[in-house]
Amino acid sequence: MFKTAFATLFTLLFFMGSTATADECIVKKVTGAYVALRPNTVSGSGPSILDQLKLSSDGTAYWYQSTSFDLLVTAGSFIPQIGSWKCQEDGTLLVTTIGVTYRSTGTDEVKDSNERFTQKLSVVDDDTLQVITRVFKDFPLSTDPLDPAAVPSSTRIGSTVFQFKRVKPVPSDIP
Repeated sequence: MFKTAFATLFTLLFFMGSTATADECIVKKVTGAYVALRPNTVSGSGPSILDQLKLSSDGTAYWYQSTSFDLLVTAGSFIPQIGSWKCQEDGTLLVTTIGVTYRSTGTDEVKDSNERFTQKLSVVDDDTLQVITRVFKDFPLSTDPLDPAAVPSSTRIGSTVFQFKRVKPVPSDIP
């Protein structure tokens, strides 16, 4: 009887310990600066894309992508986006940022739309977030992109799976 009770207690403590260290969204664990170097899936070739994601402990978020100026001449551009993030009950992380896109008129850049960008990520480990899905919604400039009931003029859903890695100091860079 004692052995059974001890084994049950040991098993319970083991699982409690493993769930506490399981990869889940915990504010102190995910706060920080991340980058993702990923293939350029827009053009199918060319240089890789660098996504930047900053998650602050107060729940604010910053997102930017290295392709902003690549698009300037041909398709338009965009500015860095700001927003917020929060841990979900299922242990994932939800990040929503807002920004403005621009289009080229051939001679100038003009504001084109407001954009709401929402990403759902899983926590792989202390230094890695993996994208589950990404949804870009563009709204006319006269539409509030914060309104969840607003009807977007276009929606793009990203299905490429990639990971954000935490940016850490590199002491070996200093001689």
